[in-house]
Amino acid sequence: MVRPWFLLALAVAVAIADEATDPQGLLEPVPEMNDAEYSIYVGRWTECVADTEHIRIIERFNMRLEGDSLVHTPRLGLQRRQVQCRRKDGQFVEAMYCGSGMSNIGTTRVCVMREDCTLAEWLPWRPRPDGALVRTRRLRKLPQGGGKECDVVEEVRPASLEASAHWTPGPWGPCRVAIEMPAPATPSNDDDDDADDNDGIYDEDDDESDESDKDTPSSCGGGVQRREATCVRADGRALHPAQCGHAPMPTLVQPCEVPCPRDCEVGEWTEWGACQPTDGCPLFPVQQLTTTGYSVRRRRVISAASGGGAPCPPLEEKRTCTTPRCASWKALPWGPCVLTQPHTTCGPGRRSRELRCVGHDGKEAQRAWCSGGGAPARSERCRIACAGDCVVSAWARWGPCSAPCAAPARPRPSRTRQRHVLAHASPNGWPCPTEDQLVQNETCNTHACATYSWLATPWGPCERRRQDYMPNNNYTDLLDGEPYNESDEEEPCVEEGEMTRDVMCVQNNADVVREALCAPLRRPASRRACTVRCRRGCRVEAWMPWSPCPNTCDPGKQIRVRTVHGGPNCGPLQEARDCPVARSCRSREATWIAGEWSTCRLPPGQRCGVGYRLRSLWCGSDSHRVEAGACAGQLVPPSVAACQVPCDALITLTCDVVCADPLKYLDASDPDIPSCVCKNVSLELLPADSDCILPPGMECGEGRLLRAARCMVAGRDVPMDVCKKYHPLTGPRRVREASTDGLSYDAEFPSLIRGACSVRCARDCAVGPWAPWGICQPEPGSRAAFRFRTREVIEEGSAGGRECGATLQRSTCVVQEPRWSVGEWSVCAPHRSLCGRSIINRTVTCVDSHDNSIDEAVCEAAAGPAPAHEAPCRAPCPGDCVVSAWSDWSPCEQTKWGGRRDRTRAVLRAAEAGGAACPQLVAAEPCAPARAAWHLAPWDDCQPLGGSPCGEGTKKRAVRCLRSDGVFVNDSFCPKATASEARESWCYVPCGVDCELAPWAAWDAAACTCGDAAARHMRRTRQHLTSSVWPGRACPPTEQRAPCPREPCLRLVARPVLGCHVQTSSGEEADGACGWGVRLSHARCELSGNDEPAGDAFLEPWRCASALPGRIVAPSLHHQEEETCEVECGCRPSGVGGTGTGGAGPWGAWGACRGGARSRTRQLLVPASRACTTSSRYVTIEWANCSGEEAAGERARRARARDAFHDGYIEGSSSLLAVVWTATIILSLYGSFMLYRGFIRCLRSRKMKTITKV
Repeated sequence: MVRPWFLLALAVAVAIADEATDPQGLLEPVPEMNDAEYSIYVGRWTECVADTEHIRIIERFNMRLEGDSLVHTPRLGLQRRQVQCRRKDGQFVEAMYCGSGMSNIGTTRVCVMREDCTLAEWLPWRPRPDGALVRTRRLRKLPQGGGKECDVVEEVRPASLEASAHWTPGPWGPCRVAIEMPAPATPSNDDDDDADDNDGIYDEDDDESDESDKDTPSSCGGGVQRREATCVRADGRALHPAQCGHAPMPTLVQPCEVPCPRDCEVGEWTEWGACQPTDGCPLFPVQQLTTTGYSVRRRRVISAASGGGAPCPPLEEKRTCTTPRCASWKALPWGPCVLTQPHTTCGPGRRSRELRCVGHDGKEAQRAWCSGGGAPARSERCRIACAGDCVVSAWARWGPCSAPCAAPARPRPSRTRQRHVLAHASPNGWPCPTEDQLVQNETCNTHACATYSWLATPWGPCERRRQDYMPNNNYTDLLDGEPYNESDEEEPCVEEGEMTRDVMCVQNNADVVREALCAPLRRPASRRACTVRCRRGCRVEAWMPWSPCPNTCDPGKQIRVRTVHGGPNCGPLQEARDCPVARSCRSREATWIAGEWSTCRLPPGQRCGVGYRLRSLWCGSDSHRVEAGACAGQLVPPSVAACQVPCDALITLTCDVVCADPLKYLDASDPDIPSCVCKNVSLELLPADSDCILPPGMECGEGRLLRAARCMVAGRDVPMDVCKKYHPLTGPRRVREASTDGLSYDAEFPSLIRGACSVRCARDCAVGPWAPWGICQPEPGSRAAFRFRTREVIEEGSAGGRECGATLQRSTCVVQEPRWSVGEWSVCAPHRSLCGRSIINRTVTCVDSHDNSIDEAVCEAAAGPAPAHEAPCRAPCPGDCVVSAWSDWSPCEQTKWGGRRDRTRAVLRAAEAGGAACPQLVAAEPCAPARAAWHLAPWDDCQPLGGSPCGEGTKKRAVRCLRSDGVFVNDSFCPKATASEARESWCYVPCGVDCELAPWAAWDAAACTCGDAAARHMRRTRQHLTSSVWPGRACPPTEQRAPCPREPCLRLVARPVLGCHVQTSSGEEADGACGWGVRLSHARCELSGNDEPAGDAFLEPWRCASALPGRIVAPSLHHQEEETCEVECGCRPSGVGGTGTGGAGPWGAWGACRGGARSRTRQLLVPASRACTTSSRYVTIEWANCSGEEAAGERARRARARDAFHDGYIEGSSSLLAVVWTATIILSLYGSFMLYRGFIRCLRSRKMKTITKV
C-alpha cells in the first residue's frame, strides 16, 4: 500500500508544477562526484579584510577621498581559505595525493569590503515647487559589499491645504514712471536682442543713478507700481505659495501717477493805481508839496504751484510818484454850449460840467481832500459856428507817452494830441485857430522807473520751536525719577511747530534792497504754525536680540522687541524682518555622477583571472557636489564591476562582436571595449507633437522641441541608453541621417529626442519722434479749428508685444483769420484852394488775428479784395453846410415792421444863402436781430504731463462768442452767466500693464506608462499673476505639453543556480572538489511586457532596481552569493527531471505595486540522493514594471500616505519556504489519502453487494 500511495502523491505534486525544467537555462549541470580515495576539500572563505602583507598594493586601488565626504568609493580587500587533500576516511594528507588540481582552485581572491550605510544628521527642511517640504539626511557612506542598506534618507511633508490660507498683499512699491522708448535708427531682425527689453518702457528707480537723471522729462507722469503678496493662514503665519493655489490672487500691479511739478501761473498786471501818499490820508495843503507817494499794481493767481513747481512771483508791485493825492477830481461829460446872447442861434457861449471828488477806492470823498491845485475847469467858453465861421474837429485821443517812466538823466516824458480844420471861414466869419492852437502837449509817466515788491522763498520743513528744540537723534532717554508723558495712550501727542521762509524786498524783481522801500505793501508772513508729533517724555530701553530663525525652509521672520514708556509716539515696540534663505534650502537639480573605471584588480601573485573594477560616485553634477540625499529615489549606477583578465592570448573585441549583442556590452566596465556605431541599432522618430520648451526664466528665444522615439535592436524596443551609446546623434561618430539631422538626446528627459526650436520674442511697437505741428485749419462742418501732428510707425508690435499708441494728435488752435486793417481817412484839404474837390487817403494793411502784418495775398484769398486806399472828397466852402461824421450803427431792434437799426450825424455849421445845403442827418436800414452764445469746440487730444507717454495730462478746447449770423464777436456780447465754460480740463492716458505669470509647475506624467504604444503626453501649467492692461503685453501660453517617453517595460528576475557550488578563486566550478561552497543566483533585467514571456534580451540588474522614494538602494550584481553551503564528499544532488523527485513550483500571484514595480516568487526543490543528507530549496524572484492601471493605483496610494517608505526587496528564508513546501506536501498527501480511502470504500461497497446477491 505504501508504494501506490507514494506514486500517487508524486503524481499530484508534479501535476501542480507549471514548469518541469528551468525555461531560462539557469539550471547548471552538477558535476559527477568520483569515488576516488582522495578528494580536494575546500574550506570557508574568511571575512573580506585588508591584508597587511599586501596593504600597499590594495590601497593603491582604494581611492582615498576622506577630504571630500561627498564622494563615495568602494574599497577592495582580500579573502583567504584553506584547500587541503582529504582521504576517503576523512583524514587530511599531503597535497601530492590529490594531484595538480589543487593548484587551480586558489586560496586568495579580491573582494569588496563590506561597508554598511552610515547616516548622519537631518538637514533643514526646504520647500518644493509643489508646496511640500522635504528634508534629506546627510550620508557619510554608501552600502558596499553586501552591507546594510540605507534607511530612509529623504522625508516629505505633504502640503496640506488649509481652508484659511489666503493671500495678504504687501505695501505698494514706488511708482515706476513710463518713458518714451526711442526707436532704433535701423530696426534689427534678430529676435534674440529683445529678450532683455521687457521692462524697458518703465523707468527703474536706481539708487546709483546720477542726480541729473531726476530732472529728466520722464521723472514724473504715469507709470505702474508693484507689490508682493504673501500666503498666510488665519493666525498670520506665512505659508508656501502653493498653499494658496485655491485662493484668488490680489492685484499685484496697478497704474500710478507721480505728480509733475506745475509752476505758478499768474495773470496780467492791472493798470497802475493812483499816486497815494506814503504817510496816509488826509494830507494837509503843506504836505502835498513835500510828501512822496506811491502807486500799486496787482495781478491774480490763475493756477497755484503744485508738485514742487516754481512758487508764484510777486503779486503786487510799487513805484514812487511825486504828486500824491488822497483823492482826485473826476470830471463828468461837458454840458451843451449855452449862448451868451439870448435869442440867437450861433455865436459865443459857455458850457460847464460837474466835478466829483473820488477817492482811490472809487467812492466819493470829502472835497477838502481834493482842495489842492490841479483841479480841472468846471466851465469853459464855447462857440456855436455861424454860417461862414471856421469849423474845427474835436480833439483826437492822446498819443502814446514818449517814455514809460521818468529817468533822472532823460527829458520828462510827454504825449500829444491834435485837431484839424474841417471848413475854413468866410471873410466875415470867425477865423480858424493857428497851427499851434491845433496841437496840445502834456507830461506823462512822471513816476520813477524802479519798482519794488516782496519776494518770498518756499516754506521750509515743520520744526519744533526753538525754545522747545531737542536733538534730532533717537527718542529722548529720561533719567531715572523724571516724569514721562503717558497722556497720549488714547490719542496721539501733537505739539506746535513752526515753518519758516525768507522774505526780502527786491527792486525790479531782481536786486535785494532795504525793506523800507516795500513798506506800504503787505509783507508776506515769514513764519507760520504747524503741528509735529511730539517726542518728549519718552523712556526707551535698548532693543532685545533678534529671535532665531526656524531651522526649516519655511518662510519665517525674525522679531525683536523693546520696552517703551510714554505712549505710541515714543517709537515702535516691535520690529520684524525676513529670515535669510539658507544655502541648503536652495533647490538644485542633482543626479548620480560616476567617475572613470579603474583597472582590473586581481589577487596578489596572479596575472590573469577574475577581479574587480572600481569607480567613484557622487550626487550633483560635473561641476558641483551635494549631499547624497538630494539623489534619493534615483537609480544608483554600479560602482563595482567584475572583470576578467584572460590567461590565454588577449582576444581584441571588434565592433562586429559588440554589435552582435549590444545589450551585453552596454554597461561593460572594460576600457578596452571599443566605441562602436552599430547598424542593427536603429532610432525611429515618432510624430512630433510638442510645444517649444524654453529654459527657466525665459519667454522667448532658442528652446528645445521634444520628440518621442523608439530605440530598437533587431526590431525590438530597448532602452534609449542603447541608442545613446551605439547610435550617437552628436560628436564625430554621429550617425548621419536626414531624419535625425540637428537632433540630440535630451538631458532632462533621457528617453526623448531634442530638436531646436525658437519662440519669437515679443516686439513692442517702435515709433519715431513727433513731427512738428501742422498749420491751424478749421474742421469741415464745424466752427472748431485744430492743428495736427503725426509720428511714423517704424515697427508694429508683434508676438504679443505692446501695441502702438496714438500716432495722430490734434490740438485746439485759433484760425488765423486774415483781415484788412484800415486807418483813419486823412483830412480833405485841396492843395490850391480852401474848398472844393480833393482826394483823401488811408492806410490799408493785411493783418492776422494778432494784428501782425502778413502778405496781402492771404487777405485777398480769405477776405476778398483790399479796401480802397483813396477816395474823392469835397471840402466845404465857407458858405456850405458842415456836418459831423456818421455815428456807429445802433443795435438792431425788433419792431412790428421787422428789424431796424440807424445812425446819425450832427450839423456843425449851417449853410449861408447860396451855399450847399445840409445832407441827410439820419440813416436807417433793415437788420436781423442777432443773438450771441458761447461756442464750445471739441476737446483736443490728451497731452500727458512730464514727457511721459501715459498718465495724467491736460486737454484744451476753444470757447468763443458766436453770433447767430455765424460771426465770432467779442466775448462781451455773450452772457456772462455761462462764461465759466472750461477751456482746459484734466484727462488720463492709460498706462499699459504687462501680463505676468508664475513659474512653470512640475511636469505631470500621470498618463505615461512603459510599453504604451499610444501617443500620450505629459503636461505642465503655470498660474496667472497679473492680467495685461492695454497697451501692455499679452499673456503667453499657460500650458505646455511634451510627448511621453517610449520605453519598454523591464522585469528583474533573480533565479538560482541549483546545487552547492565549490568554486575556484576565479569563480569557476572546481571539479572533483568538496567542502564549503556557495549557493548562487543569477539576476538580470529582462525586456518584456507586463505579461509577456521573458526573452533573450536582458540588461544589468541595476537598471531594473526600483527608484523608491526616499531611498538609496545599492544596485544588485549579476552574480550574487546568497549563502554558504557544504558539499558532502562522496554525494551529489539530483537535478530537476533527473532520477530524484522535485521540480519548479508554480509562480505566485503578483504582489502590490511598490515604487513603480511589482514582484512574484516561486520555489525549486532539489531532493537528496545517494549519500547526501539534506535537500536544497531555492526561491526565484521576478520583478516587473507596474501596468498603467496599477501605476495609477500606486500614485493614489502614495497620495494617501506619502511618508510610508519601503525598501522594495523581498527576502525568502529557507525556513519559511520549508514550511510552505511542507504544507504543500501535507495537503497533497492528505488529498491522496482521501482519494485512496474513497477508492477502498467503493471496492468494499461492491463486495458487499456481491455477497448480498449470493
